[in-house]
Amino acid sequence: TADTTGALTISAGSAVSLEVTPDTATLQAGDTLNFNALARDADHNAADPQPIPVWVISDTIGTIGAEGKFTAQYTGTGHVVATVGGIVDTSGDIRVIAGPLASIKIQPDSIAVGIGDTVQFVAVGMDSIGNVTDPGIISWKALIM
Repeated sequence: TADTTGALTISAGSAVSLEVTPDTATLQAGDTLNFNALARDADHNAADPQPIPVWVISDTIGTIGAEGKFTAQYTGTGHVVATVGGIVDTSGDIRVIAGPLASIKIQPDSIAVGIGDTVQFVAVGMDSIGNVTDPGIISWKALIM
């Protein structure tokens, strides 16, 4: 008679693909978001053990640490890229928008004017990182010194 009992161990194969999540996001400057990369074998099983990816940002919208924590900094759109060996996956659009108003810059900063002259001033709103944001409604008042 044949022996029909015994232990069977099935293991995931080596990584052949990588998936970055989340794929897309919109964040305010200063916000953080954790990215993950899931490596899969040829049968689409999660690779075991999971390799540790190298993370980079394709554009200057922020920074990303070795653990996949992204910090949004500068307005614009970019992508998060994870690499394991020769396997690469890139997120969809990661959009960074300006944070809340932190300061207002008046342009020009200073100017000398004569009696009867007209000068146009502009108020530029800035978030805490220096991105331009809506300053809201501005009330102007001239001070004579």
